[in-house]
Amino acid sequence: MLAAAVGACLCGLAVPAQGADDDVVRDFYTTYYGYPNPVEPGGTVTWYMSGKNAEVSTTALTNIGWSSDVCGDAAYAGPFAPGEETPTGTCAVTAPAFGEVTNATTFRADVPEIGQTLVVPLVGHVPVLSTSITGSVHGEPSTVRPGEQIVWTTRLENTGGARLVGPGWESTLCPGHDEPGPFPAGASTAEVTCTTVAPARGPVTDAVTFSATVPGTGDVVRTTASPTVEVVPFSPAIALSVAGSPDPVRAGADVTWTLRVTNTGDVVVGGLSWSGSGCAGGALDDLAPGADSALLTCTVTVPAPGLVRAAAAVFSTQFRVDGRADVTQEAVSASATGSVVVEPAVGEPTPTTPTTTPTTTPTVAPTGSPSPSWTPTSSPAVTPTTTATPAPAAPGPTSPPRQPAPGSTAGPAPGELSATGGDATSLAVGTLLLLLAGIGVLASRRRLAASPDGATASARSVRRR
Repeated sequence: MLAAAVGACLCGLAVPAQGADDDVVRDFYTTYYGYPNPVEPGGTVTWYMSGKNAEVSTTALTNIGWSSDVCGDAAYAGPFAPGEETPTGTCAVTAPAFGEVTNATTFRADVPEIGQTLVVPLVGHVPVLSTSITGSVHGEPSTVRPGEQIVWTTRLENTGGARLVGPGWESTLCPGHDEPGPFPAGASTAEVTCTTVAPARGPVTDAVTFSATVPGTGDVVRTTASPTVEVVPFSPAIALSVAGSPDPVRAGADVTWTLRVTNTGDVVVGGLSWSGSGCAGGALDDLAPGADSALLTCTVTVPAPGLVRAAAAVFSTQFRVDGRADVTQEAVSASATGSVVVEPAVGEPTPTTPTTTPTTTPTVAPTGSPSPSWTPTSSPAVTPTTTATPAPAAPGPTSPPRQPAPGSTAGPAPGELSATGGDATSLAVGTLLLLLAGIGVLASRRRLAASPDGATASARSVRRR
């Protein structure tokens, strides 16, 4: 049977072979191992092999040997009495960078006394020490504003079991680093730092590739790390106001346009310039958050009356952070328009605005009424008539005016004149003439009644007629 491995030794023990003579004890013992175990990557593994006739055997063994896929074949004729051992055979192989070294070997021994061959198959394993590295890199602080500094700290550790050489790394933000010396298991490089400035917008990532070389094989072990620092962007913004004075202003006089810029963002704004119609424009000083620019003015002569507008624009090509490096940013801009009313110059007529008189559609008169275009003629002359009748009696009660039926339009009563619009004046004149004529007749009658011959005169008057 196979014995368990003892240390670096793989040992095999043959059980008694079945044969005609069960009294023959046939024990075959092997020594088989590779050293060192484990082995460094690229290191040399030496295999040791031998065979032995065990002390407990009761017969001699011959032709003890082995066949190895790494070391080849070997055989020793013997005979080997109980307790005797073959010379130790060796062979050396180079370990790979990763994995293990294996050696499959089959041991043999003949038992002449009973005509049998003992066979012990073995496979040896020598692990290769692991090659593992761990890189660490981090940026501080983890959150920054544009223009602030980020400190990157980088370090490499040999976390495997094998010895390495030449640890180092390459970075997308910081200079590369190399250490040409040995890098044994468990060792680490010193911490290396570098400083960068946060851009206008993030995040910021430092992609680092770490490496170390396996001695003897030239293989390179690699690993990567990509830490990120968040950037909280600024919010640059500006506001603009434009005003003209005086307002209103006389035509031909001067108006002064006043411009003011305010930094409404949260970062210093620089690279400011402005321009406006009628004004030459120019550059402005940097503005801190919440600050206003000095009042910028220009004076122009206004033209004819009306409404005059002056547009102004301001823009920024970058914003800056006090005490730190400049940070380029998309341009911010603002615009505004001011206006003043221009009045005529002294002595000039004030322009009038034509008005439109609304046209009124005439109302259609009801049926039976005079037309609205009707114009009354003059009243006929009244000839006073003298009669012998006594003085007129007292007038009776006056009849109430005639009321129109509900829903109808009042027409003229018998003996009445109806007029609308401009006919009212003519109607009033006619009525006045009739009234005067009546008063004259009444006066004549009273004079005749008072005269002694009033009756005769009245009679004559009647006869004359």
